[in-house]
Amino acid sequence: VVTADGQLIQHDAVGMQRPISNRPIQHRYNIIPLPDSHNFYQIFIRVESFHSVQLPLAFWTQADFVAHDEFNNLAVGMLAGALCIMLLYNFFLYTTIREPIYLAYVGAVASFLVLQFGLKGFGYRYLWHDYGSWSSVVVFLSGFSAIFFATTFAAMFLQLKERGYRYYSIVSFFRWFSLVGLVATPWLPPQWVLLLLAALAMLIISLGFNAVFTYIRTGDRPIYIFTVAWTVFLIGVLLILFNKFGVIPVNIWTEQTISFGTVFEMVLFSMALGDRINSEKEHTLQAKQKLLGALNKEREAKQRILRSEEMERNAKEITLKIQTENNEKLEKEVAIRTQKLNSAKEQLQTLVRIDPLTQLLNRHYFNEQIPEEFRRCARERTHLTLMMVDIDHFKSINDKYGHLVGDQCLTKVAAVLDEMGEQGVGSAYRYGGEEFSLLFPGMSLFHANKMAESIRVQMAEHITGIANGPNAITVSIGVVSVVPAVGLRPEVLIGHADAALYEAKRLGRNRVVVSEFDGSEQRAAH
Repeated sequence: VVTADGQLIQHDAVGMQRPISNRPIQHRYNIIPLPDSHNFYQIFIRVESFHSVQLPLAFWTQADFVAHDEFNNLAVGMLAGALCIMLLYNFFLYTTIREPIYLAYVGAVASFLVLQFGLKGFGYRYLWHDYGSWSSVVVFLSGFSAIFFATTFAAMFLQLKERGYRYYSIVSFFRWFSLVGLVATPWLPPQWVLLLLAALAMLIISLGFNAVFTYIRTGDRPIYIFTVAWTVFLIGVLLILFNKFGVIPVNIWTEQTISFGTVFEMVLFSMALGDRINSEKEHTLQAKQKLLGALNKEREAKQRILRSEEMERNAKEITLKIQTENNEKLEKEVAIRTQKLNSAKEQLQTLVRIDPLTQLLNRHYFNEQIPEEFRRCARERTHLTLMMVDIDHFKSINDKYGHLVGDQCLTKVAAVLDEMGEQGVGSAYRYGGEEFSLLFPGMSLFHANKMAESIRVQMAEHITGIANGPNAITVSIGVVSVVPAVGLRPEVLIGHADAALYEAKRLGRNRVVVSEFDGSEQRAAH
């Protein structure tokens, strides 16, 4: 500070590389009191930095500065408090659940907390006040640490390794490279460290967005929350970089926007993490712990009775009995759960086998059954009869009366086929569309012909009068019956039944065509 005639009246040397004890006012900012004994003076400022520098110069009255500083400290305190709460809460969750992803989240929150303390000068003010050079180093160290833990958290949350993410090796490389940057920070020029940190942060965030949009279509609700959090994370990193590189101005609004954005993204990450935990797994674990606790209490009570009676032999017998009872209880519980699981499995298999519209067995189950019946009939040297049934002019029914009427026709035909299949000790299947199949193990060609004709007559005479539909429904049937020979495949039998069905259609429909097939030649009888 120099007077108008060039007389030096004040000189102060401050900065992050100097001990805070040398400052005229010990504060996290460079606060310099100006003299008020002169009406006019000049202020000369010299600034030197070995990397990026910010100099948001402002003149304050003491009252205005105190009010501004109180508001600023309140905002930072709220930021630090929120981050500390999330850090402690998730750390205690980790100690309870022992899920590594919580530890990665805690590391990320701790790193961001140290980064904010370093950027806002609180570390320099209260922690390393006599080692000013640590301010920039701590910012870089916490930055690399935040990248490592945030990347680890994201990779574990999105299960990139388990899902076979195509860029997982690149993500893993950058994640471990951030630790290399962390170790090398004290020995590299600050300019290089700054550029390396910024580039690494942008690469990791870009890969994170690629991973998020790769798996967001899975419909997993936590991934939606994670996507919002990762977007806020990107905005926060961009604001910090643009702020520190001078693209956006330094003022109370930009500074607090970055701070509260950090809290908001960490809250979102915590919500996504909490939503990811399977509550059913926790309930099951708690139930098992209660059961184990009850068994332990029962065992301890019986052991105290044994010790009071001082009967070693009886104690051993009772202990053995307790173990046997516990084993029986556990075996019963396992048996009950196994029975429930088998029942659920059978229900699922039934649902997979059943056609939802007609309630007949579906083609998938037909494809499974025909090889087995084929082998059984070949082994027992008995006939295997296959009938292929097709509703005549079904497309015209759909076109004229609509698909709802068409569905009613399919249902009525399926009911007749199901009943006739049971009479013939066989099974009826919906083969596809308006086509059905019936499989009769042990049925000769003569009985197959009679059964097919009976089915055709049942359709023509009894399926009539569908509301808003056709007056009658007819079907065409192709029949093949053969004693399976060695080397003959089920597909050949299906092919001959289809050929007989197509012949019935060609001859005018509403008829039965029987293909007499002995494994080497085919003769058709009408």
